[in-house]
Amino acid sequence: MSWDWAQLIDARVEQGQVALAIGPIVWIGVLVALTAWIAWQRPWRLLRRGWQVQEITPNLFGTQWKITRTARTAQLAHEAYVELITRKAAIPYEDGHDVIVEIYDSWYTLFTEIRRLARELPADALARDKDLRRLHDLLIAVLNQGLRPHLTEWQSRFRHWYGGARRAGTDESPQDIQRRFPDYERLVTGLKEANETLITLGEELRTLAHGTPS
Repeated sequence: MSWDWAQLIDARVEQGQVALAIGPIVWIGVLVALTAWIAWQRPWRLLRRGWQVQEITPNLFGTQWKITRTARTAQLAHEAYVELITRKAAIPYEDGHDVIVEIYDSWYTLFTEIRRLARELPADALARDKDLRRLHDLLIAVLNQGLRPHLTEWQSRFRHWYGGARRAGTDESPQDIQRRFPDYERLVTGLKEANETLITLGEELRTLAHGTPS
């Protein structure tokens, strides 16, 4: 078979039928255009969607929170996750390095921001979207059952003691001063438990918002 490289498209009528001949240059042009379109559209991304997370099922406070990924839940999860990782919340407590009052300050700000995110969700959206409602309820539960009990038991007491210890005019570092708190071990145990809850929440929120790590 020979190719006529000078021919583009030749259409003529032969014996009452239309005969169409397409030259090799046209075929090559079509192939190049198709290849460029595939590269531009990247249809394999549609296949990758099936590999990403579709739902999360964290177990917190004796409840399994099954939440399906939607545009709304992913956005809320992303915003809450950013609040967690940019504060001393979803990061393990380091004895000898972290200062407890700074952690409490960070938790207070986190509490305020998460509550703001929950408050700004449209009531109609919560009523219609059960997964958004579950994520909303999970965030509120973390505040009320994960943070509030520890803060209620320890924050005021520790701040009062710590302020007096600092005013005593010692040259000790904040880390050394806080270790002298009478119930330091119990406080840190409770703080780490609350911290672990926030870490778990942060990991689940990241998965729901951004998919599983590659």
